[in-house]
Amino acid sequence: MKRIIIVGGIASALLFAPILAFACPSAFGGLAKGETEVVYTFESEPPFAASPEGIAIDRRGNKIVTLRTLDTDTGVIVGNELVKIDRWGGATVIADFGPAEPGLLGALGVIVDRWGNAYVAVASGTATHGVWRVDPDGEMRHLDGSEGIFVPNTLTFDNRGNLYVSDSYPLDPSEPGLIWRYGRRGRVFEIWASDHLLAPDPINDPLSPPPPAPSFPLPGVNGIAFYPPNHIYAVNSEKNLVLHVPIMSDGTAGAVETIVGTYPPVGPPDMLFAPDGLAVDVRGNLYTVNPPAGFTGFPVSPLVKIDPRTGEVEAIVDPIAAPIDDFDFPTSLAFGTRFKDRKTVFTVGTSSIAFGLPPGAGPRITQVGVGVPGRIGR
Repeated sequence: MKRIIIVGGIASALLFAPILAFACPSAFGGLAKGETEVVYTFESEPPFAASPEGIAIDRRGNKIVTLRTLDTDTGVIVGNELVKIDRWGGATVIADFGPAEPGLLGALGVIVDRWGNAYVAVASGTATHGVWRVDPDGEMRHLDGSEGIFVPNTLTFDNRGNLYVSDSYPLDPSEPGLIWRYGRRGRVFEIWASDHLLAPDPINDPLSPPPPAPSFPLPGVNGIAFYPPNHIYAVNSEKNLVLHVPIMSDGTAGAVETIVGTYPPVGPPDMLFAPDGLAVDVRGNLYTVNPPAGFTGFPVSPLVKIDPRTGEVEAIVDPIAAPIDDFDFPTSLAFGTRFKDRKTVFTVGTSSIAFGLPPGAGPRITQVGVGVPGRIGR
């Protein structure tokens, strides 16, 4: 197995840089529905732990990953990088966002456009806080207005080139959750959708991680995805909801509606358990990951498919009740773009250690066959 050391953009990052190890996929990713294969593993040098969070796949099949470095002694994220992993396992740091303030989540979601530019959400509390555009050569530009987004998390484009980002925690816990939009013409982030269905639960906190992890509030609105002509879909991690926000003819947000889930919850979680990232296929079906799968004590599928027309939820991967080698707290997913990868998604797992749980398989990228090509947007 080939080992590669990722070196950060500043000298001090050498102390925190995780080690990456690559495993070649068989048959170039030609996986049948439900088949899984670990294609990349991240290793660490204690007390620093690699904690990847977001993943996107560019048109050439490169994996673009937000990679955080967690100091497990203090719980502080001391490094935040954007890493490109090519098809042969070569890894390159293309942007360095520095450390995050204590208690903040660091580099989160990432999306790439057709020209290979990456858009990265960074919740650092420092000068790097907000949303960044990073071109393939590593040139960085901070997008106006994004410094006002409290916890920028996941991103998506619509057909007109407008960029949307979820704001996962309201500044005031009693306030509605938010989705922001960066207009193709206005070129500044503004609040686009505001609703309590997008917010976490400030009182009941029903989905704190299982013991022995310390309790903390989970995100509200998290993964978001666009499907033409005018659909924004989102998951609420803490409330176990899949939501729909229509884009109206004038570009404003329509009423937020629930298409899967019930809030307040009725009984224990079913097929959704703290859903995180979101992706969409060419038929309009949604896919999300359940990060705690394998750590809940009862069977939960790491990857599920959702039909937004009927609300039906289907397990793509067999539900698991105990840790397995293929998944460790998957937080994000993206469809493959190369021919033999089109009917697969790549999930990235941030690892149970990041949540104060006993070690699982470790952070990794896992490829999963889903049987339907993904929608490739802008």
